[in-house]
Amino acid sequence: MKHMNATLRALLVIGTLSFPGFAMATEGPEEAEGGTAYVVQPRRFRSGHEFRFATGYLPQDAFYKGTPAELSWSYHFSDLFSWEVIRGGYSWNHTTDLSSRLRDEFAVDNQPYQKAQYFLFSHARFSPLYGKTALFGRSLVHQEIYFVGGAGGIGWMHHENGRADTPVNFRPAVNVGMGFRWHLSDLVSLRLEALEDFYQKPNGQIDDQIYMTFGVSLSTKR
Repeated sequence: MKHMNATLRALLVIGTLSFPGFAMATEGPEEAEGGTAYVVQPRRFRSGHEFRFATGYLPQDAFYKGTPAELSWSYHFSDLFSWEVIRGGYSWNHTTDLSSRLRDEFAVDNQPYQKAQYFLFSHARFSPLYGKTALFGRSLVHQEIYFVGGAGGIGWMHHENGRADTPVNFRPAVNVGMGFRWHLSDLVSLRLEALEDFYQKPNGQIDDQIYMTFGVSLSTKR
């Protein structure tokens, strides 16, 4: 959990900069008898179906790092609630130099381990915060903060030094996280996410891994 806490802190800093007041999109104040009135506007960008392509990063394991590519399809029931019906991805994994350093400096071979290779998830998404920010005083950028949670599974590969990786199994997993969306137009938006996957290890213990993604979404209007 400490990994996710650091990640969430970083994302919250981004969110604070993106949402100066964490307020709903508003028009300027209007004077009214007895005080100041504010007009809360409907969201300008209201998605229906959403198709997303993203790339990501698995930074947590000391022996390898992953660079996944993923595709997903979502449906937005309202401004607040949407369902990411399916998200699937494949990770290109890169071995770090830790194994060779252990062997060269300490004459020790690391134990075999497993690497996340592919995944399939479905998520519920809640988007309570929406706002707009002036960019260089010339244009408005519309953005939102959302929270996700879901279930699915991860496919694992067995890695042993000096041997080719072999498929192991596909094990259930759940995850939670948060993200930010920047709307570029009615059709296109950008999303940045941080997720924490919880999965069962071969010995039955529960472990976690951090997953960062950044991608582009194409949406229909609702």
